[in-house]
Amino acid sequence: ADDIILTLKKTRRPDDWVFKVFKFNMSYLLFVSPLIVLVFCSYRTYSISEHPLLLIISFDGFRYNYFDRNLTPELLNLRVNGTYSKYMTSVFPTKTFPNHFSIATGMYVDVHGVLDNKVFDSSLNRYLTYSYELFHYNKDIVPIWTLNEKKGDGRHTGCMMWPGSNYEYQGTTIKHFQIYNESIEWKERVDRIISWFLDSEEPINLGMMYFEQPDLIMHTFGPDSPQLNQQLARINLIVEYLIDRIKNSELLGKLNVIMLSDHGGQAVPYTHVIDLNYYLDNSTYSMYGVSPNLQIYPNPGKYDEVLNSLRKGAEKSGHFFVFTRDEIHEQWHYKDSGRCPPIFIVADVSYVFNDLLVNIGKYKKKSPHIKDFSNSSFGTHGYDPLLENMRAFFMAFGPLIKQNHTVAPFVNIDLYPLFAELLDLELPLTKPNGSFIFVEDILNIKISESYTDTGPTIYIIAGVIIGALCLIVVISIILHLKRIESLKQRKSSLSSYGTCLK
Repeated sequence: ADDIILTLKKTRRPDDWVFKVFKFNMSYLLFVSPLIVLVFCSYRTYSISEHPLLLIISFDGFRYNYFDRNLTPELLNLRVNGTYSKYMTSVFPTKTFPNHFSIATGMYVDVHGVLDNKVFDSSLNRYLTYSYELFHYNKDIVPIWTLNEKKGDGRHTGCMMWPGSNYEYQGTTIKHFQIYNESIEWKERVDRIISWFLDSEEPINLGMMYFEQPDLIMHTFGPDSPQLNQQLARINLIVEYLIDRIKNSELLGKLNVIMLSDHGGQAVPYTHVIDLNYYLDNSTYSMYGVSPNLQIYPNPGKYDEVLNSLRKGAEKSGHFFVFTRDEIHEQWHYKDSGRCPPIFIVADVSYVFNDLLVNIGKYKKKSPHIKDFSNSSFGTHGYDPLLENMRAFFMAFGPLIKQNHTVAPFVNIDLYPLFAELLDLELPLTKPNGSFIFVEDILNIKISESYTDTGPTIYIIAGVIIGALCLIVVISIILHLKRIESLKQRKSSLSSYGTCLK
């Protein structure tokens, strides 16, 4: 008995046991907690939006069959590994501003009011070029960048030079935007929009990016020129760079990408210029817009004279068409706009009007090696969207897009409901003219039913793990305290037993 008591006396005090237990568990917790915190915080370090991610890229004037030239292998590879359509139909007129705004709003031009790159608005009595007024004919429509931004809950949009995106719509301006600036290098544009997706405070979940080529060079040298082919090769390089940036960032496997164009391009011989001065007195009317279609506003009291002269000129020329407002084709979705002119003229395919004479002079100066332009051509667009050379292209790839898949051709206004579905957004009260029916086969999943917000899930899991560790420490301390109490009782009992033996 004395030996047992002596052994107990050599045992540490109960407080030392508590300290030992506490020290062990706290050391364990201090070792594990940084790992948990690292996992917990790493999600925010990447600074990626918790919402579905979409990047839309437009290459102005990239005709659907430019792929046949085998100058864009990177795009062809992406097309095969994603979803694409043989071509995409533009809206009339096949111009840059009207089509980019139709893509962004899902509306035909008679609804959104951007009838051309330059439009006369009789209600304002102003000739509108790129301006707030040009894009705000109908204040009820909501561009996709605004729809996304207004949804809130951490959703933000960034637009790199997309026409019309720098303006406020329904009281909302997007988080990031860059107005058109040709001098900004292409790689810098890509770097900037990628940085918006990875913004440390308010990352975007929708990005829209515009490139002015190959359209810009097509106007000067034509769609079949070596100069245009050089731009196609340049486009292939920037797409390679974009893909590398995506692969080397946290966007890999999360970002859905759509690449498209607004219209195609048509070669126009220098001899195919229609001079309206041959057919009517230019002091009797005002002319607005850009070939191959023009808005004609007769001077007061000159309507019949101007209309009759134009009709006779069209008959004599055989290469342009004259429409009164009521006569404009229904399928163009043009005449119901309040900005529609009283007389509208459209040149035949591969013809333009004399409004381009100034531009043509500039084109010629850029080709000093050509001495005789009678066998040369430049390029333009704006003709009927059903014409083959006006066709645009479409392709998409990403985690929500079907792979190795093709869809039937569709009109670009159908993209708006596709964008909304990809972004998990409800359509606005003013519904788009486009329909999701024609593009739903692009998706490999229904976003609204299957998309789960991984951000909060990570927080919950990390919180549960940390909470569990704390609970383990508390339980361990309680168990050891109970053990110490038991040892106290044993010691007391043995002491009493030893006293009795004496």
